[in-house]
Amino acid sequence: MGSIVFSLIEAGHDSTSENIVLVLRNGLAETGRWEPDQLLYLQLAIDLLQRGRNIPGPG
Repeated sequence: MGSIVFSLIEAGHDSTSENIVLVLRNGLAETGRWEPDQLLYLQLAIDLLQRGRNIPGPG
């Protein structure tokens, strides 16, 4: 997941959680690219990023 964030930043894209989720979902759609355990990690990252938006905090 870290490499995805760095790739977004290097390309000058916004690295907000919404954009990271979009990139992860696009990655999930690529058949044959991921091992089953990698798919689970990608889905977990999406779930955590989406859940994080609903957690109240400072700011």
